[in-house]
Amino acid sequence: MVEYFLAGAYAGIPSVITPQYSIYKTIKEVSDGLGLDVPSRTLVIYANKEAVYEFFCYPENIKKIQERIRISNMNEAISIFI
Repeated sequence: MVEYFLAGAYAGIPSVITPQYSIYKTIKEVSDGLGLDVPSRTLVIYANKEAVYEFFCYPENIKKIQERIRISNMNEAISIFI
């Protein structure tokens, strides 16, 4: 099933996450809450020219993350709504 608001959606990878990133504080709070480092990058899904979802990217230590957040299926993702 596709959500109607995702029609025409596209994805983007912003620059490296730094304290100057617009939602750095939120990303840091979520990361801290999960016991993880702030991700170096995220994957953003845009719809209607606005960010809808932002997924943390940790390609270098995915096994560690799977264990820490106890996900059983790699199709699941850590996401925050913005």
